[in-house]
Amino acid sequence: MLSGGGTDDQCVKLAAALLQQGQGIVIAGPDGREFAPVIRRLGIPFFATGREGPAKVNLILRVAQRIRHEQIQIKCLSLSHRLY
Repeated sequence: MLSGGGTDDQCVKLAAALLQQGQGIVIAGPDGREFAPVIRRLGIPFFATGREGPAKVNLILRVAQRIRHEQIQIKCLSLSHRLY
């Protein structure tokens, strides 16, 4: 996995586990970064968003286009809430 254990590493671990459970997963981000080869090696679909620009506008536009085109449903899970 990735060194450092930051958010990229946690995202990759979560995506790999969800993929193993049969969930549809795609990770989007700029290609050529440390995490891209790890994602591909684990067999997680990767959507390369191109170079980042000011305020990550390119990333936002490319991801929004893909969401619309493929009619992707986004599900939000907050790990900060505890169930008692």
